[in-house]
Amino acid sequence: MEKFDLNHEYFLEISQKCRYNERMAEWYRQMADEQFDFLYPLTQREESWRVHMNPEYRKMCTYSNRAHSIEFCMRDGWTSDYYRMHGVKILKGVNRCKDRFCYNCQSMDSLQRFHEYAPVIDRFAEKYEIYHVVFSQPNVPGFILDQTLDLMYKSFSRLVGFMSGKKKIKGLDLKGMYGFEGCVRALEVSQNDKDSYFHPHFHCMWVMKKGIDTTPKHRNMFSADRSHRREDRLFSDFEVFLQRIWYLLLNGIKVTKKNLEALPQIEGKRSYPDGFSCFAEPAKGKYHEVFKYATKGSFSNGSILNDYDCFKVLYKALYHRRVYQTYGCFYGIDMNELHDDGFSPGDLADMCFKELLEKLNSSETPVIVIESLIDILKVKIAEEDKGVKYISVLSIRRAFDEVPAELRPKLKEKIVSLIWDQCI
Repeated sequence: MEKFDLNHEYFLEISQKCRYNERMAEWYRQMADEQFDFLYPLTQREESWRVHMNPEYRKMCTYSNRAHSIEFCMRDGWTSDYYRMHGVKILKGVNRCKDRFCYNCQSMDSLQRFHEYAPVIDRFAEKYEIYHVVFSQPNVPGFILDQTLDLMYKSFSRLVGFMSGKKKIKGLDLKGMYGFEGCVRALEVSQNDKDSYFHPHFHCMWVMKKGIDTTPKHRNMFSADRSHRREDRLFSDFEVFLQRIWYLLLNGIKVTKKNLEALPQIEGKRSYPDGFSCFAEPAKGKYHEVFKYATKGSFSNGSILNDYDCFKVLYKALYHRRVYQTYGCFYGIDMNELHDDGFSPGDLADMCFKELLEKLNSSETPVIVIESLIDILKVKIAEEDKGVKYISVLSIRRAFDEVPAELRPKLKEKIVSLIWDQCI
């Protein structure tokens, strides 16, 4: 609990992600150029206003605008209140593109999403058990990724219907067995480097009753780790059930007790006697980490976007698609939408930040400073030598996470004092 400011490494990481975004911008421009090549023949025989009304023209403009936005995302417009006497710059905002392919925005949105919805998770964790559940399926080529995602979304909704008891399976009381209350479902897509096939899968956070037997005791085709980075895994009865029902749903096979006990195989296709890969792990108190991982974004690193063709396929597949979806006890919470301020009056970390601002404002009037990322990187080391610190709500929240939850109310005043001591 020593540092509450944003250091040089923080801004350097943002700068590195901006370089990744340059590649995204170039691909958006390439898509815009392809649209222009398509429209050019029209410009020779149609009136100007007719071309501008063409949907393909609007697509070209969209791609061009996205290219500009993502290229300059978080490079300019770093606005802060500068308290010269105390050597503190309170970051108020920065220009962001909010593009789902932006590495910086994806990271920032993940942190903000956690902050906004963690209190909701806390309420359910008191009464229920929280699980990290992952649903996978065999890799698919790019030309059917869009249809595959449609099928996965539809199948998952049907699965929730069975788990919640709205859909019945003769001879099985799934609601009574597992006490499913609701879940958060997030899409992630990765890519196989060997054959460039896509691997779509869901990371989920499930809320179910406590006391479910999750003893690992079954070995199947998913137990072995082909990369040899871990020991062979055993699966619980619940995980085996998920693997089997997920297989039935994705293949359009009727979900019955008989089919769950002996999976029917599809003639002419690869055999999957154990179903499709799924696993479920109880959070064991670490449900905040489960939520962070489950909502980290639709792709995890630069490897998924390694060429232009991959980018186009993924852009089409994710276009107007909800990456996050809530069910049951989470219904009505839209995790695709985030509030710009993200300030929670009841959050202790935000209360600490508010008290810090009140103390600073009581001693001096700040000067508004607008900087570029390059300017910050150039002068950060020099300003650190002078004792100048960049502080934001985010930096306070990060430091606050180091304090155990049960001790935070008692340590609130101590944290505020420690922050104040660093600023003077």
